[in-house]
Amino acid sequence: MRRNFSALIVLAIPTIAEAHGEEVLGSIFAEVVTVATLFALLTIVPALKRYSGAGFVGCLIGVLISWATIGDIPYRKNANFITIVLIAFPIVSTVLVLLLDKLFASKRGA
Repeated sequence: MRRNFSALIVLAIPTIAEAHGEEVLGSIFAEVVTVATLFALLTIVPALKRYSGAGFVGCLIGVLISWATIGDIPYRKNANFITIVLIAFPIVSTVLVLLLDKLFASKRGA
């Protein structure tokens, strides 16, 4: 089942880009690698495991904000900006949520 799902995802990726627009896949893959790295860090690094739930939520919020930010921007003229937004927003939102969670956890005495 898992193998079939992975194959389906790999086959569906080119359909994200319109005809002759495959250069957009570089930005999408950059975001996927960023999110996967953040998730891996949140589950592997012992100091972050305690805050992993908040980190996951922060990362997903960053992804949603980045998608909303770049919504209807033409890709070819703004490729660098779009790639930076897709990478930076999940990282920044994850860090902010982790810092806020740590701050409020220390105030609660946890």
